[in-house]
Amino acid sequence: MMRWTPYQDLTPLLIEKHAQLRLALYFTVQLQIQEGVLDLRCYAQAHWITQAIDKASTIAGVNRVALNNLRDIGPFLLAQAQRQLAPPLSVTLNVHDKILQMSGMRDSATFQA
Repeated sequence: MMRWTPYQDLTPLLIEKHAQLRLALYFTVQLQIQEGVLDLRCYAQAHWITQAIDKASTIAGVNRVALNNLRDIGPFLLAQAQRQLAPPLSVTLNVHDKILQMSGMRDSATFQA
């Protein structure tokens, strides 16, 4: 007589594949699993990071999530825009949901930039 029992492969490669699917991996995020630690790296929106932390606890083989190298993409995009555009002090830049917002007084040359 044969008896079937459930089996779940917990090799790092399969845990990574499962994590990619479960977390709906953000396009800028890289992940790696090592000894039960899911390491998320790069940039993502803050709400995605929060959801990923919650969902990661439901992935078999993941004991802990490392976020040391995962940053909110908003401040990153804002810093890039400020470097590239170099707006005058009268112009304020803000990033909300990956959309660059400008406010303040500017001349036509600044507006064109």
